[in-house]
Amino acid sequence: MCIGLAGFCQANRNCYVSEAVYQRNLSYQVEANKPLLKQLRSHGVTEANQCKLEYFFYTDIPAKAAGLHNALVDLGYKGEHRASEDNPRIYVVTGWTTKILMTEAVLGEWSKQMCTLGYHYDCDFDGWGTNDFIPVKVGK
Repeated sequence: MCIGLAGFCQANRNCYVSEAVYQRNLSYQVEANKPLLKQLRSHGVTEANQCKLEYFFYTDIPAKAAGLHNALVDLGYKGEHRASEDNPRIYVVTGWTTKILMTEAVLGEWSKQMCTLGYHYDCDFDGWGTNDFIPVKVGK
């Protein structure tokens, strides 16, 4: 059984993201930041830099994708939601964040926030990437 915090998930049906999958994904996404940060460091991105991140979520019902998309827009993110090109029964929520500080701690908290927000709308947070290699330095 899963908890439908946004009212999308009923106790008497299977959710797209079970609580067990959500809990595993929380740990996985935080750990997945480490190799991504290592790769960014090789491109000159330091802990003093901020980058926009491209995010990816998946779900099984258009209304869930729309709800999550609207919540992400409320955070100032720009994106879209649509049927997957590979599987029209799966819906994708993708877009770009505002600038985020490229530290392990900040990315860890952001990843947890994305997993939890996705779970709230019964969407699976699949991770992030960036091609925003022209970093903006914080401070000086």
